Amino acid sequence: MTREELIRENEKLKEEIADLKKENDSLKTKTESQAQRIDNLMEQLLKRNKALFGRKSEQEKYLMDGQMELPNVLNEAEAESGGVYHEPTEETIIVKAHARKKKRTKAELAQQLPVKNTMTDLAETQKFCDVCGSKLELIKRRFHSSVLKIEPERIFMERYGRSIYKCPVCEKTADKSKIVISEDPAPVPVIPKSMASASILAYIMTVKYQLGVPLYRQEQYYHRRGIALPRNTMANWLIRSAEVLRPVSEYLWVLAYEEPVLHGDETPLRVLTKNGKPLDKKAQMWVCATPENGTYRIALYFYSDSRNKETAESLYKHYKGTLVTDGMKSYGSGDYVHAGCWAHARRNFADGIPKEDKSGTSASAQALKRIDAMFRLEAEAKKKKFTEEQLLQMRQEKILPMITEFYEFIGTLKPLGGSQLFKAVGYVKNQKEKLLVFLNNPKVEMSNNIAERTVKPFVICRKNFLFCDTEKGAEASAIICTIIETANRNNLNPYEYLNYLLTVLPTFGENPTVSQIKSVMPWSLTIPAVCRNPEL
Repeated sequence: MTREELIRENEKLKEEIADLKKENDSLKTKTESQAQRIDNLMEQLLKRNKALFGRKSEQEKYLMDGQMELPNVLNEAEAESGGVYHEPTEETIIVKAHARKKKRTKAELAQQLPVKNTMTDLAETQKFCDVCGSKLELIKRRFHSSVLKIEPERIFMERYGRSIYKCPVCEKTADKSKIVISEDPAPVPVIPKSMASASILAYIMTVKYQLGVPLYRQEQYYHRRGIALPRNTMANWLIRSAEVLRPVSEYLWVLAYEEPVLHGDETPLRVLTKNGKPLDKKAQMWVCATPENGTYRIALYFYSDSRNKETAESLYKHYKGTLVTDGMKSYGSGDYVHAGCWAHARRNFADGIPKEDKSGTSASAQALKRIDAMFRLEAEAKKKKFTEEQLLQMRQEKILPMITEFYEFIGTLKPLGGSQLFKAVGYVKNQKEKLLVFLNNPKVEMSNNIAERTVKPFVICRKNFLFCDTEKGAEASAIICTIIETANRNNLNPYEYLNYLLTVLPTFGENPTVSQIKSVMPWSLTIPAVCRNPEL
């Protein structure tokens, strides 16, 4: 082979090598992209498994768990039966969640629940001594056991009538007989010309919106009791009676706007029709809550067919304080200060912890530990009941340096695009200004958890009734949920409070005064004692 041929062959080989190198680089890039996509999909799968099968608690000790072991789930009854079992007693049954040491006497407990005493006695023939024949004397009566019993609610028809009297003498001697009619015993109806009483309306509302029982299942329940009460009738009752409750709901909004700090959130709600036409887009139930340290404890719901910016602007256009949210872009256009939520930042990092990270060395786990340290300081301050001045000083002296170090750590991270860590880092960087608001305002909390806890009862109920048929039904739902959750936050019995409102409000007329509305607020001293839950 000649020298020229060797040169040409060498050039040809160089071109082939260059092509192979280019192909190799392309395949390498493609492989890295596929590996990154696989990692992202595995993160999503782990996150999904945590949501479906893992523990719901967000406490640090649970964050490394993936799917819960099925044998433990299926064997729950047997596993739980192995421990020490304590039969509930009269002293422990009337508490919220678990047995506590005795704090009250039986007499005090009897004041919280109606008590029925069942006592046996000797027959008259047995009240004589079988030794000497003398009549026995009663020493004392002693109760030796107590059981908790229940009687299903009574459903009955109450009929109202008036007595009519006449004067028999005037009837014979006068041109016109004297007629006297007794007073009308019927209360002012909640819904004119309807047989729905305040009690049945309050009961339907409580069962639907607090217990999450849809109207079609309530219809079945009443049918089994021999009562024909169709779901469309109950739906109409709810919509019309919600209008009676509207003045209370609107005044609660007025009071909320006066609070220096509010918490906002929203959740999807499917509504089938609007003005008789199908509604295709996703509607929203907006939630607003006052903080635990607010003047009033209020939970508010507002229905809108959109979650856009215009809805948020309309909802908070008169608000001048600080609004804590999860950072959704719809918020922020107003005269209020927009504060962020560290719980959402924390959750993003928690979702990004790899399944194989058991020791907490991953970047997500390290970021999570830093955020948890801040929350522990806040919890300790709350436990010690810090004043606003002490809380502000603690945040400036302890939490501010921790946040500075946190963002320095975040700046060193270079997460892969599309990963959960990439999302978490992007969130804390974009929300930084909002996340720092609480440092300079002791009334602002680190998280928006109060709003999320307010959303949760509605979300749980929504899983059962799934959708609202019309916009009017959705608006009625917002009003009723506002009353029920505000009652819960003020330690009122929702049924009794609704029954009270639906009995009193109709007597105020179509345009109740502010003083009348104030008199039925959950914290009003005029609220009947039956509306208040016992302090446990």
